[in-house]
Amino acid sequence: MDYRKITCDSDEFNDAVITIKNNVLSKNNMPKLIVGTGLSASYGIPGMWKLSKELKSKLGVHKDDEIKKAWIRREKDINDNGLEE
Repeated sequence: MDYRKITCDSDEFNDAVITIKNNVLSKNNMPKLIVGTGLSASYGIPGMWKLSKELKSKLGVHKDDEIKKAWIRREKDINDNGLEE
């Protein structure tokens, strides 16, 4: 899957949210749900990039060496593929 690096305040993000709202959530026969990153990811928008940045800032310098080592083992994969993968 090709993920785009966009910010939550960009026009591209806002357009995608409107598209999701209009095409998926506004149908009369469609149940109304709280939508998480699963739906946004299907539109190519990674929803968890802020969380991955927060994890990097906390876990990459954690006092516990085991936690730090666990983060280091996964960091490249998360950076390359996002948390959704």
